[in-house]
Amino acid sequence: MIEVGLIVARFLHLAAVMALFGLALFPVYNRPSDADAPPARVIRLQRTLTFCTALLGLVSAFAWGWFAIAGMTGR
Repeated sequence: MIEVGLIVARFLHLAAVMALFGLALFPVYNRPSDADAPPARVIRLQRTLTFCTALLGLVSAFAWGWFAIAGMTGR
């Protein structure tokens, strides 16, 4: 059971970190110029998604550590 939790925690962490990286760089390569600013709802959605993926990455990192320690101790 510990191995399954470790695999799921690693997968969630990798997915969250990859999504966070993509969300952070999306405005850089998406917007051709500063003349056309994105709507406020797009900016809010991006900030919300960035916060949620950062939170998921943090929680999954703690879960990954917890499952790794549990696997090492055998409990």
